[in-house]
Amino acid sequence: MSDESSADVPSDPSTELSEPSSEASDSSSETIDKSSASSIPEEASFVVHFIDVGQGDAALIVCDGEAMMIDGGSSDKSELIYSYLKKNEITNLKYIVATHPDDDHMGGLSGALNFATVERAFCSVNESDGWAFENFQKYLTKQNVAIEIPSAGTTLPLGSAEVTVLAPIETLEEVNNNSIVIRIVYGNTSFLFTGDAEFSEEGTILTSGQEIKSDVLKVGHHGSEYSSSSTFLNEVAPSVAVISCGTNNDYGFPKQRVLDSLKNQDVQLFRTDLCGDILIYSDGETLYVSPEKALSDDPFVAPPPLEIDPADIPDCDYVVNKSSGKFHLPNCESVAKMSEKNKWCYEGDRETLIEEGYEPCQMCNP
Repeated sequence: MSDESSADVPSDPSTELSEPSSEASDSSSETIDKSSASSIPEEASFVVHFIDVGQGDAALIVCDGEAMMIDGGSSDKSELIYSYLKKNEITNLKYIVATHPDDDHMGGLSGALNFATVERAFCSVNESDGWAFENFQKYLTKQNVAIEIPSAGTTLPLGSAEVTVLAPIETLEEVNNNSIVIRIVYGNTSFLFTGDAEFSEEGTILTSGQEIKSDVLKVGHHGSEYSSSSTFLNEVAPSVAVISCGTNNDYGFPKQRVLDSLKNQDVQLFRTDLCGDILIYSDGETLYVSPEKALSDDPFVAPPPLEIDPADIPDCDYVVNKSSGKFHLPNCESVAKMSEKNKWCYEGDRETLIEEGYEPCQMCNP
């Protein structure tokens, strides 16, 4: 089990990780001599940028001069994504991936499409309600690029790295459980991106028998209670995990159960709410983790629950977040954190909300 010091980051926030001498699938890398990791070697020509987009997911992967994006945060992060690509001089994306059509994953990709040209675009669906998907499709159409729904087992080259689509394998009821799940191998290092996959999709991946052991895990669904089963984490056996979530987010992510599971596996954990942007470089053998900010808080401690004054609980059947499209019980923590402009107090039944395209909050389960 990791002690608290194993999660610390040196004053130069670049952390060097040695890789296993056997195959990358062993995923047994461990921290070495962090204090000497003062620079990233030139031969580390593979890098993943876990971009801090608040409550959402966004990753930019660059290998041998070729780039791809997996998700882009919410629609209000479009300008941030545009600026990030511009700062890093990414004018072409070989692939752009929207793991699923939720705004906090797909919305910000409009910024990427407004700055960079795209060769191929992937999503778990080719039609969906909501303006995040409509914008994604609109800007792709301007580039004459059609949305592709990838099949599990599809492999794609990215420079000298190999990108493999692991899921979705079958169509499941909940949109999160149809997330595109991707594993990228570069030399003897490997990275797993899980979108918002929850227990059901994790189960289909495990049953499929595909290789999922990976050195770096982008933790599913921002550290939700309903993702990252112990069985799944045991099979992935990561050395490093990244959770992308917003500071004081509406959902209380990441959840303590997930954090405890990661700690029990002696995983080095980095969180965008604590570290800002997180860059992980690889030279094919060694990983170099470079967070924007050094950790000042224990990443294995979940944010404290919000105390709600009963007088502030809305008097209605459900409260809808007009921005996210989620509906909640009036006493849900998310409602207490919701801005008034996004709050809609709804009188009516649950089934009508679902028929109109709204999704139940997974924290309060209305």
